[in-house]
Amino acid sequence: MNKVLKILHIIPDDGKFVKDSLGLFYSIPNISNEAWFVTKDGSRPKSKGLESVKGVTYLEFKSKCCDSRCHDVIIIHCLVSLPFRIIKDIHEDICLAVFTWGADIYDLSFPFYPLIPLKNTVRSYKVQYLIDKFFNIHFFNRLVGEFIRNKFMPKTNQKNAIKRIDYYSGVFPNEWEYIRKLNPEFRAKRFSFNYVNPLSPFTYDRIEESVIPNRNNIQVGHSGYMKLNHTNVFKQIKDIIPSKSKVIVPLSYAPSGEKYVNYVIDVGRNSMGEKFQPIKDFMEYKDYVKLMSTVNAAIFDIDRQCCVGNCLIAIWNGAKVFFPKKSLNYEYFKSIGVEVFTIEEDLNTQELSTHLSMDIIKSNRKAIVDVWSYENVRSGVIDSLRDIIANRTNRLQK
Repeated sequence: MNKVLKILHIIPDDGKFVKDSLGLFYSIPNISNEAWFVTKDGSRPKSKGLESVKGVTYLEFKSKCCDSRCHDVIIIHCLVSLPFRIIKDIHEDICLAVFTWGADIYDLSFPFYPLIPLKNTVRSYKVQYLIDKFFNIHFFNRLVGEFIRNKFMPKTNQKNAIKRIDYYSGVFPNEWEYIRKLNPEFRAKRFSFNYVNPLSPFTYDRIEESVIPNRNNIQVGHSGYMKLNHTNVFKQIKDIIPSKSKVIVPLSYAPSGEKYVNYVIDVGRNSMGEKFQPIKDFMEYKDYVKLMSTVNAAIFDIDRQCCVGNCLIAIWNGAKVFFPKKSLNYEYFKSIGVEVFTIEEDLNTQELSTHLSMDIIKSNRKAIVDVWSYENVRSGVIDSLRDIIANRTNRLQK
């Protein structure tokens, strides 16, 4: 790319994903990058690694990016980082790209609608979930506030915002396909991108590395998120856990609240006793990866795209990974050539007790590197930016 492209990143207050992705864009020549955290009061993000990010008010953003062309490209990291009523009014001469994470397309709640709706995703804790949701004062405050702010036409604002998107990247390519199928107003082209950690082991020269031979543990979920259906999994495995196995359940990140985490811990201890090992404290990335290297089976009972980083680590370490047969995770990993397993048909004593062959592990690793290596992701980003430049040039020449 010969021309300097001015890119503005709109980010949420979450350094875990954003910090490394910004570093990837900063590494590409002939790009001028700036990052804003946009809120009502213009406060700055508090997450570690985002200290240099500028805090901007909604009014300031609108005056700079809706009434005029502030940058060549705006990239919204996580769709809900900017209100729909503002997204729809971004200046038409600015190329708008959106990188979605998961909850921002599956879990949008009334008065908005999920771009990919899924049914019956909470298979355990269901009654308590409905009670908590119904009587949650924060839920009602948000519902009423958003309803008023959108002038009783929330779907109109959302649809116009979706229509405004020029380029889109989901975690999985099939998310673009589903959104396009289910939302006629969605007309965005694909942008090749994904959030990758530059410290990840996903490189071709590490495919041949050995794995821990005596890995015996079982991982259930990756967080305290109720749609992972932890207790549903506990019921299925409590009588088939191999004698040398521990059941590791990461719960340090608790999007469904402390009440749900405590519920999972109570059920886990009552059903599995000393074999149950919940993790409530945050761990350094390298320590977490080391612990996960002891896992022989990882079970993620969730229908939507979720916990992909954990899945990649588990697969790389030679674990068998189990999903619901109709889940987007299962569909995606099968599509790129990774050998994965279904909870409905494969979750049994034999599969929990035996290891994958090294040939299968190497094949799985190559499939991951082809898509998820830092260099391959960076190369895809450069190709997408070239496409944006070409389209902008053609548009200006007309």
